[in-house]
Amino acid sequence: MQIILDTNILISGLLKDSLTRKILFKHNEYFLFPNIVLEEINKHETGLIKKSKLDITDFYKLLNTILMQITLIPNDKIIPHKSTAIELVKNIDKNDVIFIACCLAHKNSILWSDDKALKRVKGIIVKNTAEIKKFIDNKEHFKEF
Repeated sequence: MQIILDTNILISGLLKDSLTRKILFKHNEYFLFPNIVLEEINKHETGLIKKSKLDITDFYKLLNTILMQITLIPNDKIIPHKSTAIELVKNIDKNDVIFIACCLAHKNSILWSDDKALKRVKGIIVKNTAEIKKFIDNKEHFKEF
């Protein structure tokens, strides 16, 4: 079983020592993140550094540590699923196309997102942070996949 992280989950783990960060560090073998979205994080790095209240060196150490906990999904794995993903999220949020495409590219995956609207996407399992914690803590669930 694999868990696709949405951007806000990755950023949450980056900005504060939280349940999200603890899950990322404790269960690192399960997580995937689209490589292309790293560009978005790079665009907002100044604001993220400020919000994190870390100096630039510590911020990048933490970012690199988090990135070592996840597997990056190459763009060429996602692109074939983009048009289907667009259809699935067209009435929800077009900014989430890439994450839905990742889920389609990785059968039996779960999307970890605190965006409630994404739970309406048909055929995609979306769990929020509290649900991910329960899911991972109860290893019996992994037999479903």
